[in-house]
Amino acid sequence: METRVGEKTDWKRMFTVSPERMEEIRELYESLGYQVKFERPDPSEFKEECASCAVKICNECFVVYVKK
Repeated sequence: METRVGEKTDWKRMFTVSPERMEEIRELYESLGYQVKFERPDPSEFKEECASCAVKICNECFVVYVKK
């Protein structure tokens, strides 16, 4: 598994995307001159009251990161 993108890198967190849209997002950002990375969301980033949603999001979606 790839190392998670950390705050000490120049990768910028953009938004969360479903797997069906990943290729579209990759093509868009690459056409604008960005490198693109997708990672699963980190469940620890969710508040305790959001735990049930976090399970669903973390299993079904990806966070988009970009850098020039």
